[in-house]
Amino acid sequence: MRFAIVLSALVLSQLSLASGWRCSGEGYRATLTNSTTSPRVPAYFGVSDRQGTLLSAHNEEISKRNLSNGVRYTASGDDNFQAILFVRYREGYDAPLKDGAEVDGKLILTVEGEKGTYDLTCRRYLKN
Repeated sequence: MRFAIVLSALVLSQLSLASGWRCSGEGYRATLTNSTTSPRVPAYFGVSDRQGTLLSAHNEEISKRNLSNGVRYTASGDDNFQAILFVRYREGYDAPLKDGAEVDGKLILTVEGEKGTYDLTCRRYLKN
């Protein structure tokens, strides 16, 4: 009986575990948080610079695409603003990353047709 209780507690604690990325570089920060109920489904994507928040997108506002060399997250905001976060990590192919592991990333921002590309360092995080 005690084993069943411990096993249940472990399973439930894993269900509340979410993963995500905290990326920064060249004056920008991007945060991607996956859903706690569907670990590979994006729930929040935010982009900011030194002056504040540029984009805050949730759930269906975020498009995710697995590519041969990583994962691409896309969201749009007001005033013809679009943000793409590319993380060089292949879900389901590369070895699982521990909390704090770093990978390369890119942030592509498009504002009214003007595009900028920025190199980022993305740190994996696990959140309870």
